[in-house]
Amino acid sequence: MDRAKRIQYIQQRLTEAAGPVRGSDLAKECQVTRQVIVGDVAHMRVLGERIISSPRGYRMVAPEEKGFKALLTSQLGIEWLRDELYTIVDLGGAVLNLSVEHGFYGYLRMEMNVYNRGDVDRYLSELRQKRTTALSNLKDGIHRYLVETKTMETMKSIRSALHSLDEKCGAVKV
Repeated sequence: MDRAKRIQYIQQRLTEAAGPVRGSDLAKECQVTRQVIVGDVAHMRVLGERIISSPRGYRMVAPEEKGFKALLTSQLGIEWLRDELYTIVDLGGAVLNLSVEHGFYGYLRMEMNVYNRGDVDRYLSELRQKRTTALSNLKDGIHRYLVETKTMETMKSIRSALHSLDEKCGAVKV
């Protein structure tokens, strides 16, 4: 496969992929070395393609859609983090970041970029592996999610579901 066809293939493959695509997989599919794929991706970037590289592979940056963003506050403790995140992504939201209040530093923000349950599980697993202390800064369980949705109705549903979860789990509103 010549370079032009390879680049067209890589572009289509990354655009259609549900998640990151490993360079070694692209190399096998195109019958070239991984280093050739690295060069092709670099060339595509020079041509203006927005491609992100991560340890899990390459992915195309989707064109930005106009959505709705809101800071949603919760008072549940760390033990409810998974439930809250599942609630948000199950209803169609993306959690862009999580911020917690620290007594001295103010709000500490952690980038999340979780869009589905798999992302939630990977993120929480990484937190456990790194034994991060950032979440130990939860002050009385208060934390905020920056959530993005495609519609205002979805945002309202998420806000309502988190409120119900807070009430169900015994969080006291201030």
